[in-house]
Amino acid sequence: MNQCLVAYIDDLNVYSLNKHEHLQHLEQVFQCVQIANLKLNPEKCFFFKDHLKFLGYIVTKEGLQTDPSKIQKIVEYPQPKTIKQVRGFLGIASYYRRFIKNFAAIARPLHDQTKTTKKVPWTNETTESFELLKRALTSTPILSRPDFNKPFILITDASKLGLGAILTQLDDNGYEHPVIYASRGLKSTESNYAPTKLECLAVIWAVKLFRPYVLGKKFTIITDHSALNGLLKTPNPTGIIARWITILSEYEFEIKYRPGRVNESADFLSRLGY
Repeated sequence: MNQCLVAYIDDLNVYSLNKHEHLQHLEQVFQCVQIANLKLNPEKCFFFKDHLKFLGYIVTKEGLQTDPSKIQKIVEYPQPKTIKQVRGFLGIASYYRRFIKNFAAIARPLHDQTKTTKKVPWTNETTESFELLKRALTSTPILSRPDFNKPFILITDASKLGLGAILTQLDDNGYEHPVIYASRGLKSTESNYAPTKLECLAVIWAVKLFRPYVLGKKFTIITDHSALNGLLKTPNPTGIIARWITILSEYEFEIKYRPGRVNESADFLSRLGY
């Protein structure tokens, strides 16, 4: 049942690959509903839809999109006048951060306003951050639906500003499509890492983050740092390198080198400190 049903409070979303399979899944769900002595509201039931709104997203056979009606509410959000209002705006905008390459970089001036209880003056920088974030939310890409029968590609990069990663897959025509974007800034201790060690950190962070997607399946790691392979094959490793190698030992993957100018998507994320 977990492979055909997503439930949230009193909403049920039954999904299938084709109509025949969908009929079987619906029958299973109806049986479970009957056994649990629950009732469905016919007026709120829809069947055999090729796209639908669910939890603030539009789910289609191509993948996941933002819901324009929800985005419009964010776009119409008035300029915050208090720290509480700034936090409120960041909270609803952050729900869609998986669609935006440089969310944290754009939102950083707003986040800085929430780090103190004192009143922080609204500046041109925070105004620009507020408006850029709104515009970014109106031009989000379609995130492809992950296909667990196909291998994943994990693109990583690191800089002194942060780590970037994109989980992608190839379609039947060999074109690469994003499944999800992610990145984060560096901790104070991490900013002192040498470039190769920093690139390795990006791989460890990304693999752990996307563990539900890649564990138990062979996948490819794309990096723009050619020395990374050598670091992971260090004889008699010690310290943090040894721990990282141990973490990676439960995964099946190959590392491929892609120059930075070609690996620009993840590279862009890391250098913005997203």
